[in-house]
Amino acid sequence: MRFERIYEFAPSIVWDALVDADLVSGWLAEASITPQAGGEFTLHWLTRDPPTVSVGWITRFEPFAQLEVTGRDSETMLFSLIEVTGGSRGTSTALTVDVASPIEPAFASRTPADWHTSLDYLAGLLRGHPADWQSLRINPAAASSARPDGVESDPAETKPRTRRHPHG
Repeated sequence: MRFERIYEFAPSIVWDALVDADLVSGWLAEASITPQAGGEFTLHWLTRDPPTVSVGWITRFEPFAQLEVTGRDSETMLFSLIEVTGGSRGTSTALTVDVASPIEPAFASRTPADWHTSLDYLAGLLRGHPADWQSLRINPAAASSARPDGVESDPAETKPRTRRHPHG
């Protein structure tokens, strides 16, 4: 699966949202991260019933350019950042997320939708609106339809092109 978005923030800001546990907890899942090559990358999925934990390790750590996380079963998430001109700040980040993970047929349609929602949450976090996991846990249906704190999707940030998702 491949997902592409453009965020109107410098790569250093988007990078922080990928490697800082507090920031990752504001858009993807509650996180515990050791931000270095070989570091642990643990996600606590609180909106799943029952809540689950995914553990992986950082296998590529190139600040402001690439972050790769490999899980226990060799599934990978590769985040690639490229600085591009444009946007209200003069510089933006093109983010590509490549996910290689086996997906059970029952989750084949849900997985890309989950990734699109998470990348929407990332846009909200970058604008100061982290995901409210407690509310989403109480109302899990909202996780696939709500934008964090009413943040609307910016067409420049929603250039999705994907077939799969790592939240399967």
